Amino acid sequence: KSQVLVTYTALVIQFNCFESDIQRFEGFVDLLYGLIRNTNKSADRILRAYACECLHELESWYPGLLFPMLGEDWSMPPIFQ
Repeated sequence: KSQVLVTYTALVIQFNCFESDIQRFEGFVDLLYGLIRNTNKSADRILRAYACECLHELESWYPGLLFPMLGEDWSMPPIFQ
């Protein structure tokens, strides 16, 4: 499973699905995020680690991608008032 995530991440980046197939891209990001949030299963910790690495790679190619997932605590105050 872990290698499939890595391979799919590479393909998503290579084929620029962020621009060409946004639904597939968002679905994959949601899948990775869902794997990471499922912390109650200790058997999946290696898979979660790979999902984190995949999201990290996607964030490096598409800066700001994960910002909406940070939640309300990370909201930015206005710079100029």
